[in-house]
This record gives sequence, structure tokens and C-alpha cells, in this order.
Amino acid sequence: MSEPVETAELLAFSKTVEAKSLSRAAAELGVPRATISRRLARLEQQLGVRLLRRSTRSLVLTDAGTALYRHARIVLDAVKHAEESVRRNDDAVRGDLRVSVPPMTGDA
Repeated sequence: MSEPVETAELLAFSKTVEAKSLSRAAAELGVPRATISRRLARLEQQLGVRLLRRSTRSLVLTDAGTALYRHARIVLDAVKHAEESVRRNDDAVRGDLRVSVPPMTGDA
């Protein structure tokens, strides 16, 4: 049985498709271009299919890449919604509050 696909690989793939460039995808994700390239290569190796046809001037999805992109968007959107569902979105103040008050002496 093959290894499961990592979310980081799906994110690198989908960002690359949307940005139409490895360099732009890397910039948007804040990682080196080589990281994006490695993640894409690992994804293609794990799946055993070519997802993108790359040249110096263009990036074209293969049929398998088109199918994976559709599914990857669903997965990544589900992960985003899951994260948002457990984060608190209200403006209530949380945590400990420490107050320093000078000691009161004498008769008031």
C-alpha cells in the first residue's frame, strides 16, 4: 500500500495550478521554489502519474492533474473549514488578568 498524500503536497499542487507558476506558488506559500518542486515530484511519484507538463514558459495540467486538482480543492477547503470551526471567532477577552494595586493604609 502506498503512503497517504500529505496536505502540504496538495497545497503546493493547487497553489501551483492557481498561480500558473512554481515561483509564484512558492512566494504565495512563503517557501523556497525548490520546496514546491520537491513536493510536486513526491506527489507525482506517490500517485504514479504525471500531473503537470512543465516547460520554461508554460505549465499545463494533464488529465490526471485536472482530476486531482478538483479533488484537492475539496479536501483543502474542508481542512480550512474544519480549522475555522474550532477557532474562536468572537472578540471576548480570554486569559488571566493581573492587577497591581498599591496597599491601602490608614483610615479612609
